[in-house]
Amino acid sequence: AVAAARRRADALEHLAAGAHDVGPLTPVEALTLRVELALARAASRRTFSKREAEYRRMVEEAADVVYETDERGRFVYVNQAARTLTGHAPEALLGTHFNALLTPEWRKETKAFYRKQLREKNSKSVFVSPIQTRDGQTKWVEQTLVLRFDGERLVGTQGVVRDITKRMELEQILRESEARFQDLVDQAGDMFVTVDLQGKLLYGNRRAQEISGYTLDELKEKPFWSVLHQDDVQKAVENLGRLLAGEEPAPHVYRVHRKDGSVAVLEVNSRVVRRDGTPVAVQTIARDVTDRQRVQAELERANQITSSIDSLILVADAEGNVLYANPAVERVLGYAPQEVLGQGWWALSRRSAEEVDEERDYLRRVADGRGEVKAPYERPIRDKAGQRHWILWQDALGPDG
Repeated sequence: AVAAARRRADALEHLAAGAHDVGPLTPVEALTLRVELALARAASRRTFSKREAEYRRMVEEAADVVYETDERGRFVYVNQAARTLTGHAPEALLGTHFNALLTPEWRKETKAFYRKQLREKNSKSVFVSPIQTRDGQTKWVEQTLVLRFDGERLVGTQGVVRDITKRMELEQILRESEARFQDLVDQAGDMFVTVDLQGKLLYGNRRAQEISGYTLDELKEKPFWSVLHQDDVQKAVENLGRLLAGEEPAPHVYRVHRKDGSVAVLEVNSRVVRRDGTPVAVQTIARDVTDRQRVQAELERANQITSSIDSLILVADAEGNVLYANPAVERVLGYAPQEVLGQGWWALSRRSAEEVDEERDYLRRVADGRGEVKAPYERPIRDKAGQRHWILWQDALGPDG
């Protein structure tokens, strides 16, 4: 039985290959095999035809344009999606070269791209370009092209074209938005930087270069922590640990070394950048408060000096509004310094409206350079309890006039 089955299988292979000699089989057995083979081939053709029809229907109903060209790039088949994309009927495109659909300024570049694909014999490529529709619209498409060869000879191409106009418009909007944001960040007065957890600079704006004196390339070559003042490094490490632990520390002040050797004082706010829940970087906004810190220090020193003086010291603007009063105002007149700030001085000094107008006019004329500062003179001032005190008054212009 095994031998008979083997003879039958060998005979079928010979018949399928087109041989007439079927080996040691009886004429009836040979005829039976030929009939079976014919029936099998007929069934296979029916199955193939059915599948071919299904595939063709799928291609015709596809949302993307599917096409074939000859070796010169002329359409020999285009599905119905071409009508939606281009406005042309598929049959009207037959015999037309694909380049005819491209906008004129893209034809040269597209031609060079596909010539390179053919020269390098890359079987498949993807290319993005604009096309012009029948009614004059411009649409962006992504084309996947497969080269078909017969040996070494190109015999045609098969392609799929997808409308990506909406995607390109969204990408353009995103690029413009990013450009506006970048311009805004670059024009900002604060420093914006992003560093990874090893301290490598990933991003920095123009202000980062101005404050540090380094170019961004120079900053990227060194750990960003290296510009910190050595006495502030430990504080920065501790604050980073709090950030990574999920805390939100208040703004901190750090000193950094500029390229020219000077020291800048920065007020820093930071946040952790996470990817899939894992910390990957730190974003920082830093404001240069060097001048503010210097002015504050000078004010503190000045306040220490004026606080120890028994004489009453007032600083006013050109309108006579008090901007500063030293603690002596409380010792001499019984008022807390904040009580006399602004226009409070005029009310507390209990002067008449005529006297107030006269003195304000005097202050304006001196501030404008139209008048001279009075020589020291005596004037009566009432304290908080209503008692009158005679004060030796001396005016002086401030450093800004």
